[in-house]
Amino acid sequence: MELREDSFYRFSEDGDLIRLKNELILEMPLDILIGGRHLTTVMFTPSMIRETVIGLLFCKGYIQRVTDIERLDIEEDQNLFKAHVNIKNNVHIGKNCNIFRIIEDKCKFSLSIIVKVPHIIKKFQPLYMRTEAAHAGILLDKDGKNIICAEDIGRHNTLDKVIGYCLLNQIPFKDKILVSTGRANLDSVSKAIKAGIAVFVCISRPSAMAVDMARRYNMTLVDVGRGSYRIYSVPERIILD
Repeated sequence: MELREDSFYRFSEDGDLIRLKNELILEMPLDILIGGRHLTTVMFTPSMIRETVIGLLFCKGYIQRVTDIERLDIEEDQNLFKAHVNIKNNVHIGKNCNIFRIIEDKCKFSLSIIVKVPHIIKKFQPLYMRTEAAHAGILLDKDGKNIICAEDIGRHNTLDKVIGYCLLNQIPFKDKILVSTGRANLDSVSKAIKAGIAVFVCISRPSAMAVDMARRYNMTLVDVGRGSYRIYSVPERIILD
């Protein structure tokens, strides 16, 4: 369950206080434990839980692939979720967290697809339409076709869910566009680079460090906010139709 029914108050035109119904997005803690030891607690919207855990572990460098995981059990205890993870040999833990590779994807991406992103994402945000409180992460192919969309209270969680889904389903990251409805900061751009995704599109202006990171690792970073577009890095990947 991703939301709950609730209520709020509003004054009528006659000055009477009236009670109305609406829906609120859920935000719950997810404890991630590796080998019985607490790694982190994530506040998230409870959906795609396995994908969330796998994506987070991958982006932080604890695993390189799903087969690095020997065990992943999800436990729900009232208002708390726990993910119990065992990683093969534990050799990855803490050693690969800062490894990034230069993105060498040679695919070209059409500007006409990039500028349509604000319209494309509206089709894949049912939770936002009901609560007006959810971020979305969306993976598109180079033709703008939706591969997977994930919604969550946290913008970073949506990217973990998308990346985790692709790892679980053996979907390659090459020739893909990652879209975030949140602003592009260092953490979100780092997740895309760790996955080797060539193009990251955000809806608002990115941070300076995010732009520096994208340029350093040869990722194309674009924002499409306010009815226009700005390409901050590797513009040669974008072509006019």
